[in-house]
Amino acid sequence: MQFDEKLNILFELTAARGKDLAEALSVTAPQISKMRRGRRDTPKNRESLMIISRFFAQRCTGALQREALAHSADNEAMKNAADEQELTGLICEWLASSSPDAVSRRAEDFLRQFSSVAPNEKPPAEVLSPAPAQKGGFLAFYGNQGRREAVSTFLDHVLSRGKGYVINVLSDEEMDWVTQSPGYSQQLQSTMAALAQKGCFFRRIAAPIRDMDQAFDSLNRWFPLYMTGKAASYYYKRMRDNLNRVTILQADCPAAIFAFSVGGVITEETPTFFTTEEKVTGAIKEQFEKYLSLCEPIMKVYGALRDSEAMHKAMINFESFPAECIQRSGELSFITLPWEAANSLKAASPREKQLFLSTFAQRYRYFKETLEEYRFTDIIRLAEVSEITEGKVPIPAAGALGISPQFYTPSGYLAQLKSILYLLEHTQNYNVAFRRAEDRDPTMVYVKEGHCAILAMNASPFNIYEVSERNLVDAFAEYLRRSVPFFKSSQAMKKYAAGVLRSLIAKLEKAMAEKGTKGEKD
Repeated sequence: MQFDEKLNILFELTAARGKDLAEALSVTAPQISKMRRGRRDTPKNRESLMIISRFFAQRCTGALQREALAHSADNEAMKNAADEQELTGLICEWLASSSPDAVSRRAEDFLRQFSSVAPNEKPPAEVLSPAPAQKGGFLAFYGNQGRREAVSTFLDHVLSRGKGYVINVLSDEEMDWVTQSPGYSQQLQSTMAALAQKGCFFRRIAAPIRDMDQAFDSLNRWFPLYMTGKAASYYYKRMRDNLNRVTILQADCPAAIFAFSVGGVITEETPTFFTTEEKVTGAIKEQFEKYLSLCEPIMKVYGALRDSEAMHKAMINFESFPAECIQRSGELSFITLPWEAANSLKAASPREKQLFLSTFAQRYRYFKETLEEYRFTDIIRLAEVSEITEGKVPIPAAGALGISPQFYTPSGYLAQLKSILYLLEHTQNYNVAFRRAEDRDPTMVYVKEGHCAILAMNASPFNIYEVSERNLVDAFAEYLRRSVPFFKSSQAMKKYAAGVLRSLIAKLEKAMAEKGTKGEKD
């Protein structure tokens, strides 16, 4: 959670006014407004943080206020703080806390999983065992064990119908009922994958993100379904009531489970209800739809085979957003591919080729416009000369044309190196960093900071994953920033990168000349 998000939570909990905080800090009201919008970083002065913390501690005196704050900060001590001074210290610690190392590690772990999961991987055979059959259309289960039985009963009921249904999922309760039973999480994923193979599609409203561990745990659980195109997740951007929690699963078979709890904690007496009554499931669906209409997508999946036009449109929209950008490619970056190389790529059909080139031209135009105002960091992997001359280096994002892999010719690779060098030397905001030669992770990660991230692999079938949930976008950006070596200045970084590129260009030109001469002698 970023500083501005924490600040906004405190404002909402206390109903405080920005001008009052500005007065306490001896700053102007617009400066507070910038803090709330994320346009000013966490104050580096500890005294300023203490003033902010004391300001809100004085206004956070109610039991429900403190309970909500404790939940938002994931710190039970806030709820039981003995006095204003103790609460001030706890709020200050929360506002100052930032663990970019941990955030970066979670992003790295997720991307490692992303690159190893096959898009059409079949689910394991073991699925959930339903609860013993009971008569009646309205059943109650209790506690965490009962929750597992209710979910198993619901999913088995849908699976037994043998048809593809839209399954609506909402849960902002604690997830102990999943994690406390060994093997249950894997069985749950296997059952959901089996439902996806039957044609089911999952629509999920995610719980509010409290920290990065929760964000990545949730993403890891659902990502195998995202990769099949059988799931979509959404989130509600505004602050939600942290006291009343709900869990809903619903499908039109008809079937549904629903549960309510206070503070999200499931006790042995907490009931989970399962029903097949059509009127009840219809009413639950109606409530879900109303909630969904207020939400925004966490991730969108676009496939070259499923809907290439939508995929290309998404890439254009992404590129058109003005923001600082950092990207990591498996090899050289697609955005710096020369037009001649793009035009030479093979496509599954003339229409795909035309769509690809039109998108390429528009993206490059937006790329150049972005460089006029915003910093762009391009993290690339340089191939060995032998790989290049033997035609073994894959062209990035060629899978978008429906034919993958496609490989650079030595002259094509050389042309792109020169194009990157030209951009580096003639564009102030363009910078290049290099991946290690042995780092062969094919995942492309492209982040417009504070806006959106794109994940893709140069594989078949070619899919792109558009992530818009801010915590995840910030995590990917932090991970990429930490992979860039430190330089004292942008100019020092440019000078080093230019030297590396010139060296490889010279070696490649020499190898190509020697190969050409040898060919002539032969």
